[in-house]
Amino acid sequence: MSIANEINEEPLDICDPQIRAVVHRAQCLVDATATVLNVLGPFFILPSEISEEFLMESAAVFQLGVWEQKGIQVYLDTELPTYQEAREELEARVRKGLAEFEGPDASPLFRQMLKTWWERFAWDADDLFQSQIMLGDVAEDQFATVMADFIFQHRHELKNILKLSKNP
Repeated sequence: MSIANEINEEPLDICDPQIRAVVHRAQCLVDATATVLNVLGPFFILPSEISEEFLMESAAVFQLGVWEQKGIQVYLDTELPTYQEAREELEARVRKGLAEFEGPDASPLFRQMLKTWWERFAWDADDLFQSQIMLGDVAEDQFATVMADFIFQHRHELKNILKLSKNP
């Protein structure tokens, strides 16, 4: 499937699993953002009308906070700001008014954060492992060696797991 690309106007070929992954990630971010905003309530200054772009930027700020809290951000090797920098920038934009969240580049942090997630994380990890898994660059031979060592070290456990799966 090809979709329009707002950035360089060339169509992108995106398969259904990629679309499902992005939709699922967006749902997770929306849920997390709503939870945080409900908890913060009166302690957080919100614009009088909440736009989608404001919510996307808020989700990006909160995601950066989670990555920092879990110690993930130091391994991302990207130009993402710190949680504190992103929060202060969002607050400054809110003080300037709703016009800050309008136009084609109204949610730059969200785009940057989503691009980082797209390129550096396992898309289905949330569903499969209830966790975000960051992917790294590794040589195939190094990966094969590590996997072979792991399988050999846990061969007895794997044997028991395979027996259990054959006997319902």
